[in-house]
Amino acid sequence: MQVTETLNSGLKREIKITVPAGDMEAKLMARLSDARNKVRINGFRPGKVPVQHLRKVYGKSFMAEVVNEILNDSTRSIITGRGEKAAMQPEVIMTEDEKEAEK
Repeated sequence: MQVTETLNSGLKREIKITVPAGDMEAKLMARLSDARNKVRINGFRPGKVPVQHLRKVYGKSFMAEVVNEILNDSTRSIITGRGEKAAMQPEVIMTEDEKEAEK
């Protein structure tokens, strides 16, 4: 994860966080393999659903959960790591790479 501070004035901070696609993919695959043992889909025995089928059916919702988890964890760890306290809830703006995460 790459962190770059782009604005520092008064109480306002702007930080750009770049998360490698490999990290997101690893978390998504972990989430899918965990769901593989719990999901019941007609035509498949319990625990035997192929990961690619799960990805096609649940991929977008799981990716949204992974992105949300990464955002929450990274903002919290960056703020505490810098020794700062948030004056208000951090505003998260995703860039054009957001479309890449939805694939």
